[in-house]
Amino acid sequence: MKTHHLLTVIAIIIAMFVASCKPKYASTDEFFAKNGPPLQTFLIKGTADTTLVTPQGTTIKIPASTFIDAEGSPLTGAIKIEFKDLYKKSDMVLSRMPTTTLDEKPLKSGGMFFIKALSNDQPVDMAPGAKIVVEQPLGDERPDSLMEAMVQVQQEKNGWTTSPIDQVQATATSYIFSLYQFSSPISGGTWCNSDNPYFWNGPKTLLTLDPQDDPMVYNPDMFLVFKDVTTMIHVYNDGTNFPYRYAPLGYECTAVAVGTKDGELYSSFTTINIDTDSLVIPFTLSLTTTNNFKAELNALNN
Repeated sequence: MKTHHLLTVIAIIIAMFVASCKPKYASTDEFFAKNGPPLQTFLIKGTADTTLVTPQGTTIKIPASTFIDAEGSPLTGAIKIEFKDLYKKSDMVLSRMPTTTLDEKPLKSGGMFFIKALSNDQPVDMAPGAKIVVEQPLGDERPDSLMEAMVQVQQEKNGWTTSPIDQVQATATSYIFSLYQFSSPISGGTWCNSDNPYFWNGPKTLLTLDPQDDPMVYNPDMFLVFKDVTTMIHVYNDGTNFPYRYAPLGYECTAVAVGTKDGELYSSFTTINIDTDSLVIPFTLSLTTTNNFKAELNALNN
């Protein structure tokens, strides 16, 4: 009896430990904050030409005297570079970084990155005429000569617009993004994207994602992850449904919804063939785990 009692107590303790280790999310925002790709940091010298390489193979070339202080003088001390590069559609979802224009039209991405420079923990700007070169590896993809340099504009929704000053060159192995200017304000950092804005020039239609659960309870985010192309669209709730008016006819995508309720994670993955006008697709959220959600999301990277 004593042995049985001891085993029961141990089992209860283990169950309580496992339950305590299970991630709890106060909101959908907290889920994304905890699970997005991490920011990378590098320390460089302002007076030296520097080449940095990220774990994903992005090469960042920063010439000496690229950064200036508030008076416009070159910085000579230590500079901290914050950087994040996104190539996988799953990373774009977890970062809430869609590949759409300001008016929500779809783009084909060759990779996006975030960059910010700081001196003594204060953001600093680029010198006039300076250039940072970011080489984005192609992987198994073929180069696309129609890629353009685009920068993010933060409004109510994230979106990209063609940069009037930056440039992208396609080579056999990479897209070479030449960055000449940080976005304003520099305190927010700069998001850049190599994008083909002409890829989806065919017919489009209205696609409506119809939640079978109360969106006010789960507060879900909805994404369209396209097959065979690096395109990810963040679809926003209009109060009742999730409509997207630029869905390209003839393509396949997966509608990915993720939300939270009572600290638990809920999700839905719905495969959609966009083959008729004015599609209405219902979806139902189901209880999931962080690991299971990420595994299903990673499967959409192909």
